[in-house]
Amino acid sequence: MTDLVPGGISFFSQRHGWSCDTVQEFEVVLANSSIVRATENSNADLFWALRGGGANFGVVTSVSVDVFPQGPSWYNFQLFNLGDIKSVMQRLDYLTRNMPTDLQMIATNLAWSPWRKEFVLSDRIVSLSENVMETMQMDTNAYDPCLDTPLPAEEHLYRRTTFEMAQVMDIVNEDGFFNFFGSMTVKSGVEINLIVADIFQEEASKITNIPGIQVYIVYNPLTTPTIKKMTRRGGNTLRIQETDGPLTIINFNMRWSQDADTTRMREFLRRTLRRVKDASEKTGTDHPYLFLNHCYEEQTPLLSYGAENIKRLHRIREDLDPDGVFQTLKVGQHKLGRQYQDAVSWSGKTEL
Repeated sequence: MTDLVPGGISFFSQRHGWSCDTVQEFEVVLANSSIVRATENSNADLFWALRGGGANFGVVTSVSVDVFPQGPSWYNFQLFNLGDIKSVMQRLDYLTRNMPTDLQMIATNLAWSPWRKEFVLSDRIVSLSENVMETMQMDTNAYDPCLDTPLPAEEHLYRRTTFEMAQVMDIVNEDGFFNFFGSMTVKSGVEINLIVADIFQEEASKITNIPGIQVYIVYNPLTTPTIKKMTRRGGNTLRIQETDGPLTIINFNMRWSQDADTTRMREFLRRTLRRVKDASEKTGTDHPYLFLNHCYEEQTPLLSYGAENIKRLHRIREDLDPDGVFQTLKVGQHKLGRQYQDAVSWSGKTEL
């Protein structure tokens, strides 16, 4: 549920929309302990608020979502030489704008590898067919020079169900580490993607000596077809318009092993996010949306939904929870109208 009510990117977003946009019905325990069901036609305001509004309105105990047949998919992990980054970003941008039907997802990762002692560049491609990229290159109607990326230095191909692949990928999420996540959104483009990559490498180079360090960014395309699906069943809270797209959601992921390094990691994330924001504004590629699933406590994703949506969310929250039970008793950040403060005396903010 925690991934679903803030938004939820999945392997199926291109074909079926974000997770919150596939919901048909929520069962919710409200602050007064009553149990209600929220759909497009019943408790419609609550239904809308739960599609992106986070843990501000109740405890979701059950959810009904769209279902569809889905067999095993092809998962292709490609590792490229860092010198090929421009070609990789050109392909990512082309596919963000021209995602073929058989291609379910592509995401580009840039990471510091503590084992290789260098930055590494990779693509994660999820598709319904084994050779989707080769098929596009041979299709004269779909072909574009941007698809001619250099051969990957390494390539690993799997055919798995979603559950099987999730278990494989979960191996990298070891227990016993500290973690931060951050998120920014930009209008898709090769130039801004390369600028972000440069900023990330410059800032990450300052923290590579931290024990247990793992730090990487992920470029997640938000395609126009996916945005179109956000209008279903009355729409969601996110304030992303079809005319905004395509967009790229850049997620910042980091872990480390010693609490003594938390301040350095926090400062790294602050600096990097600020520089990316400044660069996107300078290049005209800035977009206000913040992906709540990956925001850390100093970010204010609810504010990115816009004044009109914030006002509506407040009204719904005040109707359902006038005493602010889920603002004061529910742990976590990103609450409507709640002030909070972290362990290093960061000045508290209120998401108005």
